[in-house]
Amino acid sequence: MQISKKTLRILVILIVIALLVLGGAFAYRALHTSGRFQGNLVKNPDHFLMNASYFNGTDGCVLPLQKDQWLKVQMQVEKGEMTLRIADETSAPLYQGDGSACSEFLLAVPETGDYSVSLAGHRTKGRVEITALEAEE
Repeated sequence: MQISKKTLRILVILIVIALLVLGGAFAYRALHTSGRFQGNLVKNPDHFLMNASYFNGTDGCVLPLQKDQWLKVQMQVEKGEMTLRIADETSAPLYQGDGSACSEFLLAVPETGDYSVSLAGHRTKGRVEITALEAEE
């Protein structure tokens, strides 16, 4: 059995198209799921900074804070969704939200203890900076 040239050309064209579609699908997936975080991240006992060009997942840290200290919070979301939660181990959160109501604010630390900072993002581009300020005497 012999395949005609026309049938062979059509078969080759279909194979090339299928390979291009598969290659494009793999490239798209690689670009859009190339990791869960791209950017800069700083975690210190008195400072948390995340400047993300791409963030998908969760991250955070623990800040040891003293009563009457202040937390300066700056939160800017350029793309996607991001939520921030700051809480001690025993009570309601000091802050929980997406920064949409106010992108820069101060929080009073009511009690000495370890405060967890939890950040969740979904395809986010943005910045969060939390700085512990010394209590005024």
